[in-house]
Amino acid sequence: MKINSHRNHGKRIALANSASLVGASNPSNSVISTLPTEAHFQVRRSLAAIKSVWQKQAGAQNTKLVVYITNDIPENLPIDAHKIQYCLNNLVSNAIKFAKNGTVNIIVTKIASKQAKPYLVFSVQDNGEGMEQEMLARVFKHSPDHDKSQKMTYGYIDTSLPITNDLIEQLGGKILVESQVGRGTTFSLLLPYTQIVSPKIKGADLPRAANFRQFSDYNVLVVDDYNLNQLTVKIMLHDHVSKIYTASNGYEALEILHSCPVDLVLMDIHMPVLDGIEATLKIRESGQDWAGVRIVAMTADPHYQHMRLCRKIGMDDTLAKPFRKNNLLGVFENAAIAHESVAV
Repeated sequence: MKINSHRNHGKRIALANSASLVGASNPSNSVISTLPTEAHFQVRRSLAAIKSVWQKQAGAQNTKLVVYITNDIPENLPIDAHKIQYCLNNLVSNAIKFAKNGTVNIIVTKIASKQAKPYLVFSVQDNGEGMEQEMLARVFKHSPDHDKSQKMTYGYIDTSLPITNDLIEQLGGKILVESQVGRGTTFSLLLPYTQIVSPKIKGADLPRAANFRQFSDYNVLVVDDYNLNQLTVKIMLHDHVSKIYTASNGYEALEILHSCPVDLVLMDIHMPVLDGIEATLKIRESGQDWAGVRIVAMTADPHYQHMRLCRKIGMDDTLAKPFRKNNLLGVFENAAIAHESVAV
């Protein structure tokens, strides 16, 4: 049994290595057709193998490599193992290059709600150099003419990333990327995962689409120090609003309000640096045009006194965590009703 276990582990490491080497030796769309197909992905074993492959390189530059898989993720997933391994190896390789003396996190979780199909999310986060916003739109484009200086500076502009994007699209998913110069980059692979079944839903529990107004002209600011919470809200609102800004604390939120038009702020209460309560007070006391922006508290504390405090310091509405999509859209419905009553 021990011999078989070692052999299997060696095979997984070989697969992880081959996925990364294919990207290096054959950086073109032909890579996709050369990858074998395997119907199931063993999450924890495969991630352990990927970590083992890159551990030495990470350690050589004093970078910590961390794998975190939430408890609700089963070991065997019905998705193509080779394609996922290829994509993760590309992202981890890129992240390690730019997280010297830092950390690279590989996170596997799921996002599910009654109103939206469940997503399996693989996130690779680094705290490296980050990218300018203008670069983000270009990282997945196939182009032989990338500016060499930009490639040397940021490294993320790489032929492996367009291939990674193509592979994820083949699997019916998509890639999101968030980055800030000097703070790092997060690539998230989102895959629809129909095997994660939500409880059966009665028709009466589902919000009717006609009952929700269209908020396509809304610019929304999501303030939360947890990237996965930001990602969850972005997925829920993706088809409903015009633009979504994100901030990890109150100070970042104030900077965005200074420079960007925002119609509604979703504000977490407990955050480092400047929490939601303090940030709200600063917004209301700013004397700026945006001092009256509608602010919705996102809080895991549903107690009446806590909700009352949020209202008392100037927040307009509250949203109890965890929430579903219909709860989130409900605060937009409240905002529209409040706007109409003021207009009248």
